[in-house]
Amino acid sequence: MGSLNETFFVDRELLLQKLHDTWTSHHLILVAGRSGSGKTAMLREYARRFSQQYQAIVWFNAATDETLLADLIAALQTYSLPTDKAQEVEHLFHILYEYLSKQHNSLLIIDNFAYNFTVRRLHERQAGVRTIVSTHVPHLPPEIPRLELTALDAQNGALLLLRQARLLSPEQGLHDINAELQRAAQALSREVRGLPITIDLIGRYLHVTGCSGHDYLDMFRSYPAPQHQSGSMDPNAMEEFAIVCECSLHYLRETNPAVVELLQMIALHLPEAIPSALFQFQDTLVEHDSVSEPSNIGILLASGLVSIDASTASLTMHRLIQDIVLQTLSEDEKRQRSKQLFYLWQKLLPRLTNESPSLHLCMASQIRHLASISESESSFFDEVRNVSEAAEVFAWAGGVYREQQLIGVAEPLLRRALAVWQHTHGDAHPLVATILVDLAIMNRALKNYGEAEAFAHRAVVSKSSALGINHPDVLLTLDLLGHIYTDQDKLPEARQCYEKALTIGEKVELTRNPIYNTLRYDLALLHIEQKNWGRAEELLRRVSIGRMVTLGAEDPDTIEAFSRLAEVCRRSKNWTMAEVAYKRILPVQKKLLGAEHPTVLHYLEQQAGVFLHLNRIDEAKQQLQHVQEVKERELGKEHRNLIPCLNGLAQVALAEQEYDTGLALLARAQQIYAQLPDPEPLIQAALLDTTASIELAREHFDLATSLSLSRHWRYISRSWAKNSLN
Repeated sequence: MGSLNETFFVDRELLLQKLHDTWTSHHLILVAGRSGSGKTAMLREYARRFSQQYQAIVWFNAATDETLLADLIAALQTYSLPTDKAQEVEHLFHILYEYLSKQHNSLLIIDNFAYNFTVRRLHERQAGVRTIVSTHVPHLPPEIPRLELTALDAQNGALLLLRQARLLSPEQGLHDINAELQRAAQALSREVRGLPITIDLIGRYLHVTGCSGHDYLDMFRSYPAPQHQSGSMDPNAMEEFAIVCECSLHYLRETNPAVVELLQMIALHLPEAIPSALFQFQDTLVEHDSVSEPSNIGILLASGLVSIDASTASLTMHRLIQDIVLQTLSEDEKRQRSKQLFYLWQKLLPRLTNESPSLHLCMASQIRHLASISESESSFFDEVRNVSEAAEVFAWAGGVYREQQLIGVAEPLLRRALAVWQHTHGDAHPLVATILVDLAIMNRALKNYGEAEAFAHRAVVSKSSALGINHPDVLLTLDLLGHIYTDQDKLPEARQCYEKALTIGEKVELTRNPIYNTLRYDLALLHIEQKNWGRAEELLRRVSIGRMVTLGAEDPDTIEAFSRLAEVCRRSKNWTMAEVAYKRILPVQKKLLGAEHPTVLHYLEQQAGVFLHLNRIDEAKQQLQHVQEVKERELGKEHRNLIPCLNGLAQVALAEQEYDTGLALLARAQQIYAQLPDPEPLIQAALLDTTASIELAREHFDLATSLSLSRHWRYISRSWAKNSLN
């Protein structure tokens, strides 16, 4: 946020102090006024003058969804707060507002805000962040404190005009200039209804052209009705502003057409945070002699049609001026400027590599805006489709949003890149294949499964054509398609997809490729889902050994594969293979996590269960007693995590025919279970199952039957509850 030009700050001192004084009784203030009345200038001056009184000042430009989202994400990143995949602007704003409300002495400035319902919600909060909202929206809640910026009177308007014309210094007043010039300046101020932005343009015109106040007044009064008018403006001042703006544009067309071309390209962007560096490449596009680009930008700055933030070298164009400039563009000019812009952006992107994420977001917002223009205007899009640079630019912006987990924003940009690359390269091209995969992944994340499936199908065909059927990327894309099917519970289609990929891998000798092992693992998970334990075990054995050889025993993927193998072997009652899997897992986990880590203790409990089924009672007992001792020491004797261990020791007691010991252990486990705030039926069912087994061993057949029925009923109840929720 750049500092305000003091010359422009006329007749606002009392309002500025009133704004500051209002904080004593309110936490939300509206600064209202018609477009061009200087609301943004006043807020900037307030932030500059009183910055020392706040620990943090957060500024949002809410003129468009793109600028608001960019500023929100930048602020969230500043405070290390989370962002959301779904591009819910209100949700992101709520996260930031709640954070700032807990900090001491923060100021939130929301410029160009147009959402009455959100303003009312801010006001309804009992307490909150000191917030200033500027808006030109009428019918705002009357109960909110409001400062209205009105038009300048003739005297203050003349003062602003003469200062901008450099006929008066910031320290001088009207008494320091001759009466004739005063009268001309005051007449001009009255003619344009005292609107600051219009007066500013007149003053700058006088400075740049050397035109006198009287001559400008004559030109203004004799100027024909304007051909273009800003739709963003108060109708009462629309015609006068349009005339003044057209006068400035006419002068530039006559004296330097290249400056007008530059202005038109600037106008196609969002009106703020336009990188001036973008236009340093413009000399390669201009076919006629003209002054260099810095001079062109300098002329625009001097004329008041754009401004620059010296700290960021970014350009700003007022929305009223932007409206007029865009209306002057013919369809042919718009097509030409769009082609030039994408060329310039493509040249600029490599220079942004080392810039901050917040700057990347600002640039991505500009590109997103250009994409929205090309989407809404068919002639613009038809031209863009022939510009390969446009695809690179869209893909870069999509990548920025994707890095910030704003997948819903990124996805349409990648679609635009795909459309251009398909048009210029055809389907059988690596770029097209890659972006199809990206779109499939993103739509899967957004749960747009139909779109994800379609993109993945196209990606398989494109990868096969571009890279050849024997390329590993083809297998990887088939694996992605299998995941998308699985997400939709299309398990037969998913299985067919994985098996097809494995068949291709075998034919083209990719069985040693890590991707092939990934496919086997995913197919194994599918078999687990379908309770095909034998096939799952066979695949997991191969995956586990393969990962151990290629990745090493300590790699997380290797550990995960052996863990899954152990689980499947327990389900299929292959106790010998389960023991082998745990022997692989436990030494590695003890080394990586420590012998008493909860994960290690969990594996020890499971391994003890395997020992029991292998009739190695002493080993099971020793292991479970060790786990019990560690858990009681670390967690306490009433912790819920003791229940599986106590149940396991009760099973050991059953095997040793120590029935009373077993029942005592189960009674203790039941006591802990009874204190749980959120009982889990499966835990209770396991305890009842062990109790029933002990009673059966004691030949208490009726009690054993009753316990078994109770366990069965709890399992059914849990399944019914789960299904009813689904």
